[in-house]
Amino acid sequence: MFFQAAPRIGRRLDADGGGTPRNTLNSLYALFAMYRDQPTADPPPPADGLPVHWLAMAILTRGLRPVLSVWHPRLAAYERAHPGHAPAEWEEYAAFAAGP
Repeated sequence: MFFQAAPRIGRRLDADGGGTPRNTLNSLYALFAMYRDQPTADPPPPADGLPVHWLAMAILTRGLRPVLSVWHPRLAAYERAHPGHAPAEWEEYAAFAAGP
């Protein structure tokens, strides 16, 4: 999970790669789908421990979901109010790029 999440979180907006707030949020949100389906592929957990999948979902739910629940609605409101505008024109662009 670390190797999937770290680059997505570490580089919220990759100016050289054409990153946009929408691409970044969609990429982070994709982690949920990636790990939601994992339990069927994992072996059963040990009798005295928690499955690794539980830990991954806890990190996503408690760490990433609060961030997405703030930025997704803000960006969606901007996109509705300013269709076709460049992402860099978003008044919260700098705050989003700076991180939580």
